[in-house]
Amino acid sequence: MKRTVQNLLLAGIFLSMICPNTPLLAKEFEDASDQSDSGKQSIRHEVANVTNRHEGIPKFYQLEYDQSISQTNADPMYRLYNPNSGEHFYTKAAAEKDNLIKAGWSYEGIGWFAPQKNNAPVYRLYNPNAGDHHYTTSMTEKDYLVKAGWKDEGIGWYSADQKTGKPLYRSYNPNSAAGTHNYTLDSSESDYLIKAGWKDEGIGWYSMDLSAPSKELAKLLQEKLAAYQEEVLSGAEKSMLDGNLSQAGQELAITLKSLENKLPARRYALQDNTLVGAGNLGSETVYGEKIDFTQPVLVYTPDKRQLMRADEITERCLTGEAVAFSADSNPLYFTSAVGSMSNGGRFNGTAIRYERYDTGSLYQEELAQGLARNNVMDGTMRMETQNLRKPEKGLDHYTWTMDVANGKAKAEHQGNYYTVYSSDDLEVYYDFQPDNLKFWYE
Repeated sequence: MKRTVQNLLLAGIFLSMICPNTPLLAKEFEDASDQSDSGKQSIRHEVANVTNRHEGIPKFYQLEYDQSISQTNADPMYRLYNPNSGEHFYTKAAAEKDNLIKAGWSYEGIGWFAPQKNNAPVYRLYNPNAGDHHYTTSMTEKDYLVKAGWKDEGIGWYSADQKTGKPLYRSYNPNSAAGTHNYTLDSSESDYLIKAGWKDEGIGWYSMDLSAPSKELAKLLQEKLAAYQEEVLSGAEKSMLDGNLSQAGQELAITLKSLENKLPARRYALQDNTLVGAGNLGSETVYGEKIDFTQPVLVYTPDKRQLMRADEITERCLTGEAVAFSADSNPLYFTSAVGSMSNGGRFNGTAIRYERYDTGSLYQEELAQGLARNNVMDGTMRMETQNLRKPEKGLDHYTWTMDVANGKAKAEHQGNYYTVYSSDDLEVYYDFQPDNLKFWYE
């Protein structure tokens, strides 16, 4: 049976207090002084600008889009970092990337796009003594390193054409025994390293310059978003935040952050990993003669670091079981919603919102589940909060509920505070009246 929000038990948690036209995220923290003689723990909520939400409602028209936008085959190249050795590692193999993450490497997203094959191979070598990798397009350099004891690991990927591609800058650290080379599309990163004492070694190879997501990137985003959606549904069903959801969301957020400047700032519509529509630069509208309104569609907006997927399109808007994900400029922060869309591409019925954020003093994830009416929270919201960085005092995990009427929390006003939840051992209150509460913000 297809898993949907409607057939889950109500569970979860919420966190958003949004002022109109000003994206804000609720900041939750415990105040050890807010504890009564009876032992009741009080949780005070404040508002903080910790997440710059990039949300919205795309609209679709079966009209021709800009024909200069085209899709091609190109392999996303993963970039990882070893915090122990200082080495950056690059691979097109998702399985190798996943194994390194499990081994403690830091995932840094997509570094560039490589052609699947041409006459410009990039050779990969390994130094068994230093545990370091090296990459070069020069067969002479490769042969020299092999004679010096490096292991030839074959062709890692291919370089794009110099005339049509984007350069990857190569820098060398003369003071390091491992992780001695860095390769990046970002000229500012290269300049920073050179100012820090690295040696400029020019251009290592070239990335493809894409006007739309490649089929391989579309497949990657589709699979990661689907896996994330399952984690959200699983977390709500079990009423448990076990770390898997947070990890899946962070990897997706890092991927979207790394891509924000590698593709033009427009919305793309993809079906079966194929480009079927695109919008004008900076527009919410998506055009495409080949968009099939009866089939699932993935909407990707690189500059907004946003993905949305729904079962179909009705009256030019997303409809059916849907998931929406938006990452902040800092990929530690992201927000998402899962449920059923209707009535102009808005969440209606039982819905789930999951967010992860870092206020500086607190590093939390929160899951909310309840009734949505045109994105607005309405009814009893069941919430769960988990501190990802354990506080010195008090609770690091708590569940509670909030009664909401058309986006406005029902609160008991006491002096300067608005109490929204109270039990024998827990009290949750705000220093303002929380309202405009939604699962997804237009």
